[in-house]
Amino acid sequence: MSDNSMVDQVNRLVEDRLLAGEAIALPGVGSLYIERRGARRISRQMLEPPCRRIVFTSQIRGVSLVEVIVSVAQCDEETALKVYQRWLEAVQREDRLHIEDVGTLSSKHFTPDPTFDEVLNPQGHEPVRIENDRHFDWVLWLGVVAIVGVLGFVAYWWYNEREPSLDLKFFENHITQHEGSISPLHETDPMAEEEASDVEGVEESVEAADAVVTEPATAEDVTETVNKALEADRNQIEAIQSALSRAALAPEGTPDAPATLVPGRSYVVIGVFSEPENAAKRIREIEKLNPSLHCSVYRFGDKLMLSPYESATVADCRAFMRLQRGLFPDLWPYTAR
Repeated sequence: MSDNSMVDQVNRLVEDRLLAGEAIALPGVGSLYIERRGARRISRQMLEPPCRRIVFTSQIRGVSLVEVIVSVAQCDEETALKVYQRWLEAVQREDRLHIEDVGTLSSKHFTPDPTFDEVLNPQGHEPVRIENDRHFDWVLWLGVVAIVGVLGFVAYWWYNEREPSLDLKFFENHITQHEGSISPLHETDPMAEEEASDVEGVEESVEAADAVVTEPATAEDVTETVNKALEADRNQIEAIQSALSRAALAPEGTPDAPATLVPGRSYVVIGVFSEPENAAKRIREIEKLNPSLHCSVYRFGDKLMLSPYESATVADCRAFMRLQRGLFPDLWPYTAR
């Protein structure tokens, strides 16, 4: 095997390991691994899309390239070590190590080859303009309304339970006032008899009030009532979330026939690609992870944008993103202009 052929094959081994998301150790040099970086807002109206980049560390990390050569070439470790050393001599010049079609390591900083970087980040690195989201978070608002509703219900219940005892106190005060006005009158005075009649009527009212006073509710009763109200609100929230999940639109465009973005409408972006083949491959991966998601494909400048959900507001898109964040952490919103 010629040295050039050997170098090319080892280069491919490094490339394949990195594209698979695995760290690879270069004995005597260090290690290379893939680091994921989420979307970053670089200004009020510009968003830098998420990306993957190759990071170098002087520590040993991942599988040794010598071990990879042993596994692929089906040779012993001594032979693999000789192959590695020949490869290292061919790609290393002083403090610079160049892996063709992968990138260059210089001063402990790895710069990827443009072609390799495009494979790692098909959506590119160009910042995307976004709309300022001034809408209140409807999920948070729904939670606030639910809490206020429960507090209002408890206050209403407390007021109604307290009302009979307040009426009773009013009757007792009324009786005391009448008893004070009766004492100076003669027993046979018609006015005294009338006042006495009034007092008897008030006493009857007091007895009636005593009859309707209910037993105070226990702590268990209050807890059960509040839990029922909270459960109803929880069911309502779950119903809204379920409806939101089912609201993902059926694909309007395909990688070969992308649809056109609607100005003013907001989209959840799950990937941006240069080639239809890469977009189609990503769609298959998404549907494998979550069969209920269906991506529409849109023209995004000279690229293709995949979107599993769209809405009239950015707030709705953010709510959808929160529901899917576990499987797809790199989702980001975009409002067409």
